[in-house]
Amino acid sequence: MDKHFKIHCGDSLEKSEEIRKEGRIVHCVVTSPPYYKKRVYGNNSHEIGKEGTIEEYIKNLVEVFNAVPLHERGSIWVNIGDTRKKGELLMIPERFALEMKLNDWKLIDSVIWAKIINE
Repeated sequence: MDKHFKIHCGDSLEKSEEIRKEGRIVHCVVTSPPYYKKRVYGNNSHEIGKEGTIEEYIKNLVEVFNAVPLHERGSIWVNIGDTRKKGELLMIPERFALEMKLNDWKLIDSVIWAKIINE
């Protein structure tokens, strides 16, 4: 069995299109997209995470994953954090999961990473 992997860095939509044009398919994606309004990674105003609304942010994420030429038995692992506004969680991971399901994706599992703070 030929074991092969490649890490693609760059604009996710452009990289997905390159892979598609090469006639290749992806078996596994592991990613942690920029969180909504959390960090500044660069000065590009089109960067994911800088959208004006949560709805735009989630729409852009779904667009990226829909563009991946994923194998029929492939999987995508997404580490996505939440954001607080006025002390309240905005439920971004849940909203993202629901929107993916509306785009015919299957949610197979959900893992919560709970950090323990030592006092």
